[in-house]
Amino acid sequence: MRALSNIFMLTIAALLTACDNYFVESPIESSAESTSPGQADNPSHDHANHEHADHEHADHEHADHDHADHEHADHDHADHDHEHGDQESKSTDEGKKPDDNNVGIPLPSAANAVAITRKLSATDLFERRILPIMRSEKSSSCRECHFSGVELSNYIHVDQATTFAALRDSGLINVEHPDKSKILTFISRTTDDVNPLIAKVRAVELAAFRDWIQAAVADPTLLASKTTDIALGTKLPLQVIQHMRRDHVLRSFVENVWSEIGRCINCHSPDKNQRLIEKHGDRVSWIVPGNPMATLKNLVAAGNIDIESPDDSLVLLKPAGLEDHGGGPKFAPGSRTDKNYRRFLNDYAKSVQGEYKTVESLPAPALQVAIPTGQHLRVIGLPAGLGQKLLKVDIYRWTDAGWSETRWGTAENPINGKKNMWQSIVFFTAPRDSQRAADLVRAKERPLPAGKYLFKLYLDRTGKTRADRDYELGEMEFLGEVVTQGSWQPGYQPPKIIHAPE
Repeated sequence: MRALSNIFMLTIAALLTACDNYFVESPIESSAESTSPGQADNPSHDHANHEHADHEHADHEHADHDHADHEHADHDHADHDHEHGDQESKSTDEGKKPDDNNVGIPLPSAANAVAITRKLSATDLFERRILPIMRSEKSSSCRECHFSGVELSNYIHVDQATTFAALRDSGLINVEHPDKSKILTFISRTTDDVNPLIAKVRAVELAAFRDWIQAAVADPTLLASKTTDIALGTKLPLQVIQHMRRDHVLRSFVENVWSEIGRCINCHSPDKNQRLIEKHGDRVSWIVPGNPMATLKNLVAAGNIDIESPDDSLVLLKPAGLEDHGGGPKFAPGSRTDKNYRRFLNDYAKSVQGEYKTVESLPAPALQVAIPTGQHLRVIGLPAGLGQKLLKVDIYRWTDAGWSETRWGTAENPINGKKNMWQSIVFFTAPRDSQRAADLVRAKERPLPAGKYLFKLYLDRTGKTRADRDYELGEMEFLGEVVTQGSWQPGYQPPKIIHAPE
């Protein structure tokens, strides 16, 4: 029994750690504000910030908050079919139905409803207000922070004494100061983009637990309850819970999609597409300038992300040239951009649908971080007949020890066959766990500094990346290398120009 109790305590501890860690500042998210959407380019060259209080979960933003549709898999914040207090508290005006949140929660509409429930015993409160949360098939307010893996109902047992002992012994109930119980703190946490329906759900849950805890700590029988061998809480590993948090999803969106949003802004950002708005209406403007969270929300609401078949999402198919797109292709299938989009979309779909169950099932992160520099590179003098072939350039910097072991930058685009030239925005790269990466994501400006650079060119002559979109260009596709030295100004014009190797 002691061993099983220990398992239970670890389960509760996993949630506590996940929630506490939720509010560690994300360096990738903090870079969202300083990443200019205009920094990315298209192949033809015609071209969220989460700040979290440590361990207090104060005012956080989330990947997207499309909570209005409570039947949607990824934004379900539907109510609990709860009953609150005694029968008298369900309506305060005779013949008048109490306020409803549109999804089934009867909401007390007068202060005297609270006064009535305060007179009930802990057992009455538990049966009338806590158990309905456990039995509800609807999502709790936990979904505001977690796509999957955490539900308030997971921390309630049908037996009151078992529930109380479990929450008390895990530190979620403060017997000496019940109003300071950590479970109340967790429930009360909200976002800067609060949906009124979720606010009502949270208010009901918070009031129910607060009133029950206050009554329970005054009950000698409950205070004497012993922890049983019945396990409560999430059964998912801590890493899985953290991975499916909304802030993590937003971080992935910023890193994989928002970083290249410049490819789309001329047609889809309201500060640049007035002509298209006049022709197609506001639906064409799904980008919210400077706001990756709102942009992701718009993509979901517009149906541009297909969680059942992520690789068929319109936000991928159209810019990849795999479906008719008024703006034409923006990147090639199998390119680094294509890989990044698919990485995010598939991870997003699995997180939303709660498909991750084990640490082993989680996707491995990209080995390097890549952030747009605003600098452009152009290769001229390419042989004829290479139009639309994918060309990648990896950039190495000269150091005191010689050429850097890992690349400092990368760029990838199809070749412009009409001009026998190639151009792309350059991404500053660094190994994910390196000091250079940490410095990079904290910097407000991220251009490659002046210096001596080695450019290694790789050409996909046979369409390997299109046939296998996960294929990485390597030594088999090596075209040659070029060395340059000097400063490198940001901007599409003028780019840094190098001649193709002979």
